[in-house]
Amino acid sequence: MNLKLVYLLLQLKNLSQIRKEFSIVKYYNIFNLILSLLYNEGYIQSYKLLKKEKTFYILIIFRNNYNNSLFDKLKIVFKKNKQYKINNYKLSNLQTKNLNLFLSTNLGILSLIQCKKYKIGGKAFFIC
Repeated sequence: MNLKLVYLLLQLKNLSQIRKEFSIVKYYNIFNLILSLLYNEGYIQSYKLLKKEKTFYILIIFRNNYNNSLFDKLKIVFKKNKQYKINNYKLSNLQTKNLNLFLSTNLGILSLIQCKKYKIGGKAFFIC
């Protein structure tokens, strides 16, 4: 997994915990995938591509729920030396109450609900 994605998620968690309303990060092509997934799952309010002097940035606006950040429970599960592979059978039996599991699959990064829908497994990436 790309370390830039891990740094992005940690930056989003840290900035949302200190109650920032938005964040501006340097644009990388892989960020579109994760940000569109977080937007569709309701973790961020919006994101927008900005251009400033030949470099691109992304403006990310956070979503707060009753003055609580949705990234408070974010935990990166993916580690290079320890990977949790979850197949389709284990995935169908897995139930998370208030947490959403995101997996790295051959179709890209998908949420738990999307993996159950497509009936594919993958490597656990992060929990939010």
